[in-house]
Amino acid sequence: MNKLCLLITRLPYSSEDRERMFGLAKKAREDGGDVTVYLLGDGIYNAKSGLEHGPAREVLQAGGKVRASGKDVRARALAGKVEEGVVVLEDFENEFVKDLMENSERVVSW
Repeated sequence: MNKLCLLITRLPYSSEDRERMFGLAKKAREDGGDVTVYLLGDGIYNAKSGLEHGPAREVLQAGGKVRASGKDVRARALAGKVEEGVVVLEDFENEFVKDLMENSERVVSW
């Protein structure tokens, strides 16, 4: 099984941006791949709950995993305001690098 890792640091400005960033994750899941999306910096806003077209929610519903930097969640006052199912990591960088090096076949960054 293919393992895709996405690192997203950008805001979900438009539906085109969301589709570009998260469409790859959804397509990989449809093709049977294992997908983990990592949100860092302003990319955290993609996990905010209550968004009409929540990118993180769509990945989770497709069976992918979403991980967010705890430091960035707190810095943007989103503690307790992320989609259910998003895992907030306190040791984000270490977890990301470990997953990247040990498990991932492909990595894409936005």
